[in-house]
Amino acid sequence: MLYAVLGAVAQFERNVLRESTVTGMRAAKKRGEHIGRPSALSPVRKGEMEEIDVPEVDPAFVTIIDAFATNRRVNRGRMMSPDCLKVNGKILPCSVTVSSS
Repeated sequence: MLYAVLGAVAQFERNVLRESTVTGMRAAKKRGEHIGRPSALSPVRKGEMEEIDVPEVDPAFVTIIDAFATNRRVNRGRMMSPDCLKVNGKILPCSVTVSSS
């Protein structure tokens, strides 16, 4: 009986907390305040990130990399590390050898 009462009180308290949180978030949104985690990038850094020229990669090439990683049980992100080869403008994973033809 005691556990049932304590459980009911805890559930009631949880509902009160949730309602007050939702009410506070609605009020903050009406005031135009940002809700959530602050941005990790400063506005200057965001501008710098937008100016970076990212080369396009052929979707078929990405499919090949995915298949290669799956067959060898290697993480795709590890295969596409920055120190990999560039051949004909395409990025090759470090573990792939390129034959000269």
